[in-house]
Amino acid sequence: MTFFWKIVFLVSIILWPQIGFTEGDGLPQMDITTFPSQLFWLIITFGILYLFMWRTAIPKLRNTIEERQDKILLDINEAEKLKSEAEETLREYEEKIQSASKEAGEIINQAKIKADEMIDNIKKKQDLKLSQMLSESKDRIIKQYEDSKDQIENAKIESIKLISAKFLTESLDDEDIRKEIN
Repeated sequence: MTFFWKIVFLVSIILWPQIGFTEGDGLPQMDITTFPSQLFWLIITFGILYLFMWRTAIPKLRNTIEERQDKILLDINEAEKLKSEAEETLREYEEKIQSASKEAGEIINQAKIKADEMIDNIKKKQDLKLSQMLSESKDRIIKQYEDSKDQIENAKIESIKLISAKFLTESLDDEDIRKEIN
């Protein structure tokens, strides 16, 4: 409270009897002579109010509360039903995910096995090709070696024939030259 209001309050208390507010001029409900009639009407009023509440308002409230309880119970039952359905759906979903994971794992394993088989087949084919190429190369090298050996032998024989033709009067046979070389 502010200081101003405190002063106004004190002044009004002090000046109360002097302004003209006396015991006879107070509130009528505070007059002791009217208490019995006030109590009578109070009992009558609250009695009527009690009967009105007992007969009209309370049954309506009771019906409303019962309807709400029934609705709440129905909603709870429906919620439980939906919850169980949701749990069932979730369980089915998890089972499907697990089965899909297993199937995916099996597919991956089968793909790995097929890939390994394909790689093995390709390696075998490549090894076979390489071995064939090596054998063909060896055969060609051997053939070239033999051809080169024969060419060298023929070149030696021709060289010997040319040299011997310059120094000797008779010509030598290829067979004789071969016998002498070897």
